[in-house]
Amino acid sequence: MSVSFDKLGATAARWAYLADVLACSGRPVDRAGAGTVVEVYPAASRTQWELGLERSMQGLLRSAPWLVCSEEYRSAYDASEHAFDALVAALTARAAALGLTVRPEGEEVALAEREGWIHLPERGSPPRLA
Repeated sequence: MSVSFDKLGATAARWAYLADVLACSGRPVDRAGAGTVVEVYPAASRTQWELGLERSMQGLLRSAPWLVCSEEYRSAYDASEHAFDALVAALTARAAALGLTVRPEGEEVALAEREGWIHLPERGSPPRLA
């Protein structure tokens, strides 16, 4: 596998394909962060929500007491970093939909239109995501 398709390169290639499919179906993605498709980074969201580096449903449920899931799902999220990060990504997308993420301003807008914008949730926002 070439270096360009290792780790982030493969993710970027998948995203380019998905963005093209969305655009061809009449749903272009606003790279500056507006719209219904948003870019998120679960590790940064965990930091913003003061969850630390540990992936823990206990910490997330303490932060978002409205979030209810069975013991089976809690165990699955705790056992899989990918599942837990997917849940955090979904909650971050919810924060973006509610206007609870940092948006580009001023000169950042032009840069975000070119480079893309990663939505970071506001600190303390998990209780407001319900």
